[in-house]
Amino acid sequence: MKSTYHLYYILSAGLMVITGCKQSYNPPSINANKNYLVVDGFINAGADSTIFTLGRTSNLDSPASPNSELGATLVVQGSGGYSFQLSELGNGRYGASGLNLDLSQNYRLSIATTNGSAYLSDYSAVKSSPPMDSVSWQLIDGGVNIYANTHDPLGNTRYYRWDYVETWENRSHYESFYHYDPSTRSIYIGQEVPHICWSNDNSTNILIASSAKLTSDIIYRAPLTFIPLNSIKISVEYSILVRQYALTAEEYNYWQTLQSSTEKTGSLFDQQPLQITGNIHCTTNPNELAIGYVGAGSVVESQRIFINNYQVAPWFYEDGCQEVLVSPDPDSLQFYNSFGFDPVDVKTMGGAIIAYYFSDNHCVDCTLNGGTNIKPGFWQ
Repeated sequence: MKSTYHLYYILSAGLMVITGCKQSYNPPSINANKNYLVVDGFINAGADSTIFTLGRTSNLDSPASPNSELGATLVVQGSGGYSFQLSELGNGRYGASGLNLDLSQNYRLSIATTNGSAYLSDYSAVKSSPPMDSVSWQLIDGGVNIYANTHDPLGNTRYYRWDYVETWENRSHYESFYHYDPSTRSIYIGQEVPHICWSNDNSTNILIASSAKLTSDIIYRAPLTFIPLNSIKISVEYSILVRQYALTAEEYNYWQTLQSSTEKTGSLFDQQPLQITGNIHCTTNPNELAIGYVGAGSVVESQRIFINNYQVAPWFYEDGCQEVLVSPDPDSLQFYNSFGFDPVDVKTMGGAIIAYYFSDNHCVDCTLNGGTNIKPGFWQ
């Protein structure tokens, strides 16, 4: 899901165009110092981790991203007296490993910030999610669509939300054992430069669906994500792990309103994000807004699916990598290395090296494309 505090602005910007003259209009709210707390997270009653992210809203005219809220104290509180403090993880994130909560209790989140403000969410009953039926995919002309499929035979769920983590294998264009040594301005042969990597990405959209208006509690092919044709994500192999959340009607309405607001173009006549406050309240100043919704429940992770390149053939990823010939003299080697080129291979004549092949470093070292060369334990 999008970092939630990026989705909340105090008012949408408007442009007023009047026939015969043009005058910019800057609503007072644009420059108002409304530094509201934004809470993004979920109380996981099961064995999985509970993670919350705290941030602050920013003004519409601010080019910077909202600041993370550091040094806060977060405590999960149960209606029967249970309490557990979350640990600060850095960058505004707070969390704990499996809480394994008593499902008969209701739970809320207590927050104390370093400026002396205190916040409480409303108590929420634990909403357990039914297992997912499947995660499916379909190859179409423009790429690959991925869907969630689920149902509750008892008809007790009705409201669903999903998020996911994508992982894909990516390989650098060239395999190389050649390295440039800046201290000697020369090339040597060593360990293989990382050639096979794995990258990850989290869902950024609000993914919800409801069967409340249907006879049966069945969700079929709820859209999760779309992978464009010839994306690097399926250049070798791709995997997605989807998590499903069961929501209350109130929580679903919150996410639906937020989803609708973030899809707006942002005129003064559209529904304003200011209305999205959720179930979190500032107890030290009732007039201060806090944004977010804290629910409680158990998460059922779907069975991980994989998509291989051969399953979507023809699927060609073009990386634009090319080789250049570089003279073996130290000045030439240093020059190309300083511009982000790395050695790939050698050109010889009569057993002597007469040139080196160089290419963009991201074409040689796969870790420069945002991945790691440590193979995930779940990888096939």
